[in-house]
Amino acid sequence: MRMKTLFAAILAMAVAVAFAPIQSQAATFKSSSQIQTNDLSQTVAKKKKAMKKAAKKKVAKKKAKKHKRKGPGSCGVGMYWKKGKCIAK
Repeated sequence: MRMKTLFAAILAMAVAVAFAPIQSQAATFKSSSQIQTNDLSQTVAKKKKAMKKAAKKKVAKKKAKKHKRKGPGSCGVGMYWKKGKCIAK
């Protein structure tokens, strides 16, 4: 009889210890998820802003390359450079 009681007590203690960390994590999960959601929305906004900035830089770089390639003196015979374009005489 004493062995059965001891075994039941040990089993109950093991089950209590096994489930104790899960309950403490569940209590802290709610507050940390709110923080993570806020951080996530800020991260998304920053990425969106960075992508717009990168797109503008890419367009500017492309235009700069075009103007470097097609600048004054590269229009050809019988043409001249005016307002960023080659115009025939």
